[in-house]
Amino acid sequence: MLLIFQVFEAILLRTASDLSHFRVVGTNIVKKLMNNHMKLICESLYASGYRMARACLNLMAAMVTQGPEAARDVCSHFDLNKKTLYTLVTKRDSKGVHDVRLAYIQFALSFLIAGDDSTVAQVLELKEFIPCIFSSGMKEDRISTINILLSTLKTKVVHNKNITKTQKVRFFTGQVLNHIASLYSWKGIVDTSAEDAGKTMVRELVHNFLMDLCCSLKHGINFYDASLGTFGRGGNLTLLHFLLGLKTAADDELVAELVVNILKVCPDLLNKYFKEVTFSFLPRVQSTWSSNIKLLNKIYAAQPDISRAFQTREFIPLPRLLAMVMVTTAPLVCNKIMFTQALNLDSKSVKHTALSLISVILKRASKTVDYCLNKGAWQESGVYTAAMMEDFVRLFREALSKILPDLNAIVWVWQSLRKQETEQDDEKAKKRGNRAPATCVAPQSDDAETILLKAVLLQVICLYQKVVPHVVMQYNFDFSKLLKGVISEEGLREEVPVTLQHLVLKVALALPASKFLWLKAQEGPDAEIIGGKRSVFYLLMKMFVTSSHSHLKSSTKLLIVKILRDTGLFEHTWQELELWLEHLDDTVEENKEAVIQFLERVLLTLVANPYSYTDKASDFVQEASALQASVTRQDADDVSIPISHIDDVLDMVDVLVEGSEGLDEEVGFLLNEDMILLTFPFSAVVPAALEARNKLLLGTESEAGESIVAYLTRVLTDLLHTQRDPLALCLLLQSYDKLEPPIPPCCHQLCRFNRYYSLWIPEPAREALALQTSGSPAPPDPPAPSFSALLQMAYAGQGQGQGQGQGQGALPLLDEGVQGQLRAALLQLPMHQALRSAKHLLLYVRSTVENFGQLGRRTGPPLLQFLLDLLRRLVIHCQQLDAQNQQKCQAAQAESDLFLDVESMASLELANDKTLEEVLVAILTHPTLEGWYLALEQQALPPHTLISSAVIPVLRKALWRPLQTRLLSADGPLESGLHQEILAQLVPFARAKDLHVLMDRLPRLLQTPGGHKSWIVADSVLAVLEGSAEELRAWKKTLLEACVQWLIASFSGGQQDDGTQDREEQMLLRLNELLNSLNEIDPGDWQKFVKTGLKFRYQDHAFLKALRAAVQLLYLPESAACSRLTQLSVVHMMLTQHSLFLPTLLAAGEEETPGSPIREALVDLMSVAVRLCPSVCESSHFAVLLGAYGASLSVLDQKILLLLRAYEQNNHSLVNFRLLPWGPAAVEHQKACQSLGKSLWQQPSVGDILRLLDPDRMMKTVLHFPQNRRLLPPEDTQEPIFKDRSTMDLSDLYDPCFLLHLFSELTRPEFVVDCRKFVDSNALGLTVTALSSYDPPMRAAAYSVLAAYYSQLEGARFREQPQVLYLLDVVRNGIRTKNMRLTFTLTLFIAKAALQILRPEEHMYLKVNKFLLSHEYLNMNKVPGFYQFFYSSDFEQKTEREWMFGLLRQGMRDKYCYKLCARRGVLHIVLSFFSSPLCDDVAQNWILEILQNAARDAKSAYEILRDYSLLTWILHILESKFLETQLLSNLISLLRTLWVTTLGDRGTEAGEQPPCKPGSQEPPKLLALHLVDEFLYVLLVLTKHLRPALAPTQFTSFFGALDSVLRYRATVLQAFRDMNRFTVNETVLSTRDALVLLHQWSLVERDSAAGLFNAVMLQLGAARGPAGSPYWPMLEAVHLSSLNAEDAATRATAAFLVSLYIKDVWLGAQRPDTLLTHVRMVLDASEDVEGGDEEAVVRLCKDIAAAIPDT
Repeated sequence: MLLIFQVFEAILLRTASDLSHFRVVGTNIVKKLMNNHMKLICESLYASGYRMARACLNLMAAMVTQGPEAARDVCSHFDLNKKTLYTLVTKRDSKGVHDVRLAYIQFALSFLIAGDDSTVAQVLELKEFIPCIFSSGMKEDRISTINILLSTLKTKVVHNKNITKTQKVRFFTGQVLNHIASLYSWKGIVDTSAEDAGKTMVRELVHNFLMDLCCSLKHGINFYDASLGTFGRGGNLTLLHFLLGLKTAADDELVAELVVNILKVCPDLLNKYFKEVTFSFLPRVQSTWSSNIKLLNKIYAAQPDISRAFQTREFIPLPRLLAMVMVTTAPLVCNKIMFTQALNLDSKSVKHTALSLISVILKRASKTVDYCLNKGAWQESGVYTAAMMEDFVRLFREALSKILPDLNAIVWVWQSLRKQETEQDDEKAKKRGNRAPATCVAPQSDDAETILLKAVLLQVICLYQKVVPHVVMQYNFDFSKLLKGVISEEGLREEVPVTLQHLVLKVALALPASKFLWLKAQEGPDAEIIGGKRSVFYLLMKMFVTSSHSHLKSSTKLLIVKILRDTGLFEHTWQELELWLEHLDDTVEENKEAVIQFLERVLLTLVANPYSYTDKASDFVQEASALQASVTRQDADDVSIPISHIDDVLDMVDVLVEGSEGLDEEVGFLLNEDMILLTFPFSAVVPAALEARNKLLLGTESEAGESIVAYLTRVLTDLLHTQRDPLALCLLLQSYDKLEPPIPPCCHQLCRFNRYYSLWIPEPAREALALQTSGSPAPPDPPAPSFSALLQMAYAGQGQGQGQGQGQGALPLLDEGVQGQLRAALLQLPMHQALRSAKHLLLYVRSTVENFGQLGRRTGPPLLQFLLDLLRRLVIHCQQLDAQNQQKCQAAQAESDLFLDVESMASLELANDKTLEEVLVAILTHPTLEGWYLALEQQALPPHTLISSAVIPVLRKALWRPLQTRLLSADGPLESGLHQEILAQLVPFARAKDLHVLMDRLPRLLQTPGGHKSWIVADSVLAVLEGSAEELRAWKKTLLEACVQWLIASFSGGQQDDGTQDREEQMLLRLNELLNSLNEIDPGDWQKFVKTGLKFRYQDHAFLKALRAAVQLLYLPESAACSRLTQLSVVHMMLTQHSLFLPTLLAAGEEETPGSPIREALVDLMSVAVRLCPSVCESSHFAVLLGAYGASLSVLDQKILLLLRAYEQNNHSLVNFRLLPWGPAAVEHQKACQSLGKSLWQQPSVGDILRLLDPDRMMKTVLHFPQNRRLLPPEDTQEPIFKDRSTMDLSDLYDPCFLLHLFSELTRPEFVVDCRKFVDSNALGLTVTALSSYDPPMRAAAYSVLAAYYSQLEGARFREQPQVLYLLDVVRNGIRTKNMRLTFTLTLFIAKAALQILRPEEHMYLKVNKFLLSHEYLNMNKVPGFYQFFYSSDFEQKTEREWMFGLLRQGMRDKYCYKLCARRGVLHIVLSFFSSPLCDDVAQNWILEILQNAARDAKSAYEILRDYSLLTWILHILESKFLETQLLSNLISLLRTLWVTTLGDRGTEAGEQPPCKPGSQEPPKLLALHLVDEFLYVLLVLTKHLRPALAPTQFTSFFGALDSVLRYRATVLQAFRDMNRFTVNETVLSTRDALVLLHQWSLVERDSAAGLFNAVMLQLGAARGPAGSPYWPMLEAVHLSSLNAEDAATRATAAFLVSLYIKDVWLGAQRPDTLLTHVRMVLDASEDVEGGDEEAVVRLCKDIAAAIPDT
């Protein structure tokens, strides 16, 4: 038996592999074994012998391998769910040979390998068949066994797309996963050479398998929870149980990686995992706790920086959004208690670990805060707004502060470390006291652990300020104490690492200044600095001058500037502080201490008493302004900065101290950069320092004055060089230099400086000082080899030489040697001095320009040229330095460690250096250079004595002959058409002789297609001949002949391109104009025109349209020329017998649209021919016209229907065609008739005709039934084509005029109608809906069809016949009068009920039938079934309510529908339901749709506003924080519809009088002003809800409504003023409203809405701008182009030009300079472009230039 099994096994394995061509044999063997010997195999399997069991399993595995069919057979015949079978997997051989367990595994896996997807799924559903392999000791299996098991499961199960995720979850239970994870500690038999390599291989195998299975949303068992676990759903429970079973995650790197990745893919498990995991996170001095925290850090490091909660497109309430964000921000186990305990433990490592974890949490939170506060990220978001995110950040920060430790606990760690260091230093000092009594013991450096702890602690404090600033503000602690361990009075402590110094400075820069007691004056104004400890500010200055690291020095400087800026005294002059500090650093070492103490004293004095010094600075600014006005003989009001403005600004110092917010509104003008430079040229430190200097020089400390004076002179010199207008500073310096004798020893420095700054003081204001009379000044010191010093010395020498009247050779700046020195020094200029040097040069440029008249022609230009050349070289030098800095930054980019080298950190910050940009801004915005740059662009035409009577003859004499010759020459004029334009402008001034010569020779040119641009000359001649009727008629005949010849030549010219088509359209229009004027044409020309046009332009819409107009004019019976022209019947024959007639008229929908203009023009032409010549009608035309007819309400189909009626009126009956199909079916029917003959073809049945009706299109016709459509065309002169004001495309609707005639024929007694099909095709519904028509004949036809159908229905036999018959009885019983008109809502109910009767499977079938059976007649004064369906208590009440909502929103068509709903309180119930919790978003939108449909009728709109306070109801909705986009769109549509309908024909342009009846003395009827104001208020409230997610049409509707309301409000107010009526609240918009509108406009950035927004802003600009502006009419015309222009380019260009005007008006400009400058630039550029059509921008700019004279 054993041998037989082995033989069969060998055979089957071969047939399944290399002998696959014998697979049929193998399959037969399997079937034979299954059918005859399965019992024997089972008995052998469960026998006691291992060998037999192994052989049986091997045989069955071989059977399964034969293919999917064999696998299915084995699975069905063999019981795989038997516990005895599972015991076999435990039978393993201790020696590791091929055993029963391995055979079982191979048997189990064979189903996965050979089976199809259904078999695999069936096997996976077995509870223990494969899982028992994992639970029976996998840790002891061979590597090969594990490999085949895991690889097969991965390939056939995990990566199998046909195995659902649910099936995988049911198979891979938490227990199975834990068994698989046990392989991380595998102890089985090694198949490889090295044992360690084997273990590593197994670990990698199981790790890769579990990563695929548990960490993949695509293949794995992970389910994504968008709520991140905050909904409390039980998702991913299998993975949660698996995670909780991984006990070695903190110690095993691979297990930790698995846990991290699972939680990365399933963040919803984070809170659940940390809530149930057994790891201890209670702080303790053990490695276990550190390992657990490391695992926690790894888990959160893998989470995305920005929570996925922000990626949802659905709105999430902020509290729930906060819970979702907190899931991936802070672990659940981290709380205030845990952190406090960790910080209180006496272990530096525990404290460092806790602070590091806090740092990680805060860094993640910081990225979230930055993302939320980035307004750009929310501009395009249709879910959240920037304001919502600000609220969220506030909630987020509050939530973080609840889990973070108090700042007190963190600062206590620092203080405890400082205390330990102090105690250690004291003990060491005591021990060494006896040995070294005279020296101080140098403090020891901290160990590495302490340094790391301090570093992370300082980082945490910085992050606290950034992420939870309110926690820092609530903590009352002097953070200046942090500096005490870093800085001493001698400067930086060398034992403190540079990194800690940097971090301490970073903390000081991050925290608000109020948290530091920087200045001694903060402790009291009378405090002295002598005898006590120095202020922290002194320590900072000491640190600044003693630091040897550039980055530390830079950070210290930033900190000092920040401290002083926060005092409020340097709001606009803080950059000056850098000068004071830079020169302090440059002071020689022995003088630094004196200067530091002097500067500290000055600043403390200034902070203690600021107002006296700020007042003094403002006095000199005002004095300088008055002096400039008097010197230049101008009023003080005309100077560059008004004195009143200076007073206003400088009176606001108390405001500046608190901050500059709201300054613009208080002062009343914009405080821009130029105004700041002129109003605050220097800070209050300057007068304070000068006053302290004078006290020092005249006091007891005058011996220290030399160094102080030298320091101040350097600072004030550079400050002078940075002034845009230095007069105020120079006057201040002159005032303080009035020293009384005795003169101090350093007077020579003061004297030299006085001579220098006096160059900028006008002569009348200069004063003789005691410094200058005390003796000859000492020779100046040799200049430092710096660019600024060399430039100053050269310019100062120039000023002295100029004052002494010396020649050009005495000017140092023009000396070649000096210029060479300056160019060389410029190349050595460091980057930080570049901006200062640029301003220095700009000062000299300004002074040179102002003194240009004194310099003379030989000196001024070269001097100015040299200064500008230096500016150019300076910019180039800055570019080179900037490039070098970028290279240094890239080199240092690799370092990003906590202990990054400080110099490398400085290199990294070079990437943010803005010096080059600042230099360019300073140069390009300087008033002097800016005026030069724009001088050419702003120039006007110079005045002259020629602007026309003398110019025209000269131009005519000079240009006429050459232009005429070139125009009429063989070569022809230029392609651009410039010659023709100029000649046309000269024609009105031409002599009679020249004009006749032109008239004789021009027509020949006009007849050629290439001469189309010469027609402008012909038009000019036409205008000249207006005074002579005879000559004018003769010229028109000539032009008509030329026009026809041009068209014939163009038609014959071949292929028609876009340019030719446009020219032909223009010429065809010209032809019609000339024909209308002359009423005649040459018969030969007419025949050629018609023949050539039909031959080459048969499918050209413009030609057919022009031909119709010409035929209609020339073939009138009273026309004298009619008899001489080609007979109209011949023209009709040429038209209908053309080869393109049928393809054009019968064009399929794929080729042309149903309403194609070509087909429409063709039908129009045929209609004109039929009307003017009835003899052309033939019955054979009916088949073609029916084939072209689509039975719709499109213009084309209506015209075809009218043409068919015209045939009937001309005695051609349609009786034989009354049951014929239409459209393509008619064409096919006609083909069949022609091919089969009359004896074989059959008349189509009624069913064939009904099947042509599209039920969906029929239902659309029912819903949008044309109630104003007339059954018969009007007999009067009214337009016979029906048009509807609705937005519905009429081509999508059937024409009831045609269908009712058709139905009346179909329901004749001699035909048998399929009555059920009549209902199912919506034919009955459309007939009933026709009862709501306003046309009595239409209703009569519908009643006739219903009566005929009722008769047919009585004899019909189908299942729903009794119910349909009863429905018609109920309707008939409710009709009380003859030809009664039913409300559309009722007819729609009947149509819907008829359809519902045919649908018994739906819930509403029973409800509708129940309602009908409970009524004998239909009450025409109620909404049928409203209360029964709306207040239903059925389980399907939502379905019934939705059905009723559908009836109301689709059935609200006119005022009668509104009355029907209002009469029974239906609208009141619907409005109340809007705020109900049962009303979802969909129902709310339906309610708004019902209201909008009702609002389309004027009376209904008025009543709904009056009776239901609808605007107040809308306002209540708008008070919600967030509105869904669809709801917001519907609200906008409702408001616009309400306003437009209520306004009616009262709307007029602003400034015009509203209409009134002619001859009436009564005032015009106006809307109530309070109603207009209510609309305006609601629209402004709605503004805050606008967002980019809205469709452009909604923006257009909103801004259109707002524009209309504003215009009409202005009209009403003007009418009230004219009637002397009193009005209040005439202000339209507040500043806030205007700013909100501007903000929303910036979010939109779409031309469809920009045009309407411009309309609103133009009205507001006109209201606040100067009256009678000459620019207003032109800009109004341009604005209309932005709304009404046909092409998008013109609309966009016009909107842009109007926006330029709005910008100028809203900034208060008297002239729209931005617009005018742009117009001039466009016109200048267009002059260089030759040929081609003008662009839209050029055309509009020319119109503006022509309307505004000074452009």
